[in-house]
Amino acid sequence: MKILVTLFMGILLSSLLFFGCGQDGEDGKAFLSFTWDWYVDSYTDNNPGVPSTIHEYTDYEVAPGTYYYEYYCSDGLGNYWGYEGTYKITINKGEKGGFLVDGEDGKDNYFRMTLSGSGPNLSLTKAIKIAEKKSSLTPVKNFNSNDYKKLYVGDEIIETIYSNNGKMVIRKKMFKWIKN
Repeated sequence: MKILVTLFMGILLSSLLFFGCGQDGEDGKAFLSFTWDWYVDSYTDNNPGVPSTIHEYTDYEVAPGTYYYEYYCSDGLGNYWGYEGTYKITINKGEKGGFLVDGEDGKDNYFRMTLSGSGPNLSLTKAIKIAEKKSSLTPVKNFNSNDYKKLYVGDEIIETIYSNNGKMVIRKKMFKWIKN
């Protein structure tokens, strides 16, 4: 009888430990949207969550990681320049579950990259849909970069945007296109 009680208590304790632990919270998601000024002609990056044609103020779900970007500008007077660099996206992790308590889900991050003739900027936005005029930006197809060389101007600049445990880091370096 003593063995049966011990076995029953062991099963009961094991069941409490196994089934009594709360679930871990889900990791938050990261979203990236874009806006740009009239100097910007083309944008590209190697983030698989960002399509080749981007639409202004559209939130693209992106995975955490470090991505390379490049964009070209012109002023309509024959002057061409651009910016290149990397940006790093991290997410807010969900909390660990405890004994009989589920962990909190990580909050979603909404990042916006503003592309301008004077360089990119980042901001953390709220998930609010606003009635903003939308436009699209596609890669320049008639621009042959082999006809030009890049002349780098100034220093590399690093900016970091924080949100709870998430952050986005952008590196930017300006270049001018010089005709060969």
